[in-house]
Order: sequence, then C-alpha cells, then structure tokens
Amino acid sequence: SDVCSSDLWSTTVGGFPHWIALDFGTNTVINGFTLLPYTDRNFKNFECWGSLDNSTWMTLSVHTATSSNLKQVFTNNNTTAYRWYKLYGTNGYDATVIGLRELVWKHYR
Repeated sequence: SDVCSSDLWSTTVGGFPHWIALDFGTNTVINGFTLLPYTDRNFKNFECWGSLDNSTWMTLSVHTATSSNLKQVFTNNNTTAYRWYKLYGTNGYDATVIGLRELVWKHYR
C-alpha cells in the first residue's frame, strides 16, 4: 500500500522490501536519478532495476543513501534502454516505511 500526491510518495505498510516503479512508455536509457527524501523516510540500501516487460528485472546498480534530508544524486553505467525502471529498497532509515518528495530520473534516448 502506498500514498501518492503532488507533494510526496510514501509507503504506508511497515516492513521491507519497498519499491517504486515507473513505466516510461517507450524504451529509454536511464543513467541515474536524484532522490529527495520525505522527512526521515529515506531509502538506505536499495537497487535500481530495469525491465523490458515489467516481469523480468535486471539489477542495474546498487546504492547506499545517507540519512540526509537533502537531495542525493545517484548514477549507474546503464547503456540498455528499458521501458520500466524500479527502485527496490531492502531497508531504510525509518524502520518500516519509505517516503520521497521528489524522484528525478536522468534519461537519454
């Protein structure tokens, strides 16, 4: 279960893993992203995945975020265009939920 508004996205059910995914509509190369956490609900350890069919997922990069409430920039060496991308969190700085005020994908077609 999650909450999504123009201001934030947050999981509402405790326990990990948590994830957020986006369908770009066409195959797109994503080389990185910027996260702005919602309060202290930041991802801690998480992975960026890509998929062509929203069924089979490839791990593109593995990250550890800081506990900061400031924007954090993450990059990867992905050169493959996928239609779907997912951030998959295995844990966070809050013990049960994840929240984002902003997620910006860096894409190159």
